[in-house]
Amino acid sequence: MPEARTEYDGISSVHRVDLQEYIQDHFTSTFDPIPLDHSLAVQAQISSLLNANHGKLLELQETAQRCLVNSRARLAEGLQDAKDVRRDLQYIQKRVTNLNFKASCKHPKEYKQARNRYASLSF
Repeated sequence: MPEARTEYDGISSVHRVDLQEYIQDHFTSTFDPIPLDHSLAVQAQISSLLNANHGKLLELQETAQRCLVNSRARLAEGLQDAKDVRRDLQYIQKRVTNLNFKASCKHPKEYKQARNRYASLSF
């Protein structure tokens, strides 16, 4: 069976061009790595700034969490204090009402005079 021949078969091996070497040489002569290096440096700077800001953000987040926990504890304490004050005021009001009732029953004349004299203080 005869071999198929192409037009390239006639070229001697000395004149053949190594395609990989040709592309490598062409790429080396046309490619300027300086803009790529500059872009890489800028990207590294931006990345480091981003990482630094991310770290600061995490610190601020932790600080905010601590403040929130402290605020919640103070709020709970304040609410408890308000409940205690309300309870104390209710107790005092009940005692004052009871004392007024006893005074009005035991000394009705004097109580009526005092009530008329200090009418603006009556509730």
